[in-house]
Amino acid sequence: MYWNMLKNDELKVLDELRKDSRLSIRSLSKITNIPPTTVSRYVNNLVKSGIIKRYSVQIDHAKIGIGVRAFVVLNADIDFYKNNPGNEYDIIRDLIKHPYIEECNSLTGRFDFILNVRTPNIKELDVLVKHLREVPGIARTESFIVMEENEDYISKLSEEKK
Repeated sequence: MYWNMLKNDELKVLDELRKDSRLSIRSLSKITNIPPTTVSRYVNNLVKSGIIKRYSVQIDHAKIGIGVRAFVVLNADIDFYKNNPGNEYDIIRDLIKHPYIEECNSLTGRFDFILNVRTPNIKELDVLVKHLREVPGIARTESFIVMEENEDYISKLSEEKK
């Protein structure tokens, strides 16, 4: 199933669940003005199709002391991997263990990896980046500090379909 294949009502239900995954079918029905049986069918189909993978919480990172978010892109040191048998994806396994690194993904294009990181402040981000530059197998880093987070993209998709 793709975004353009979802009905507007399905997007409404998905958007409300994204905002609060604890909502009951009855509450979703009231909020979206969609009959409860239809809401239930939509939710079951979204789960079965894998669009809804899990229900989770959204954390206010600033309130728990890690309010600075950044993306750090990395280039692998090709010579390092030529001279040391192993897989460059071992970096992912090692990096994801760091408490400030939330996510590490491999990329195509100019960079090899992108890290989603959260730190208490800019100074700690700087410490993390300096640490990354010392990791064997990493040739280069570049950081992008998030100025404002916007997670309302599903709401926007729902609005665009009206």
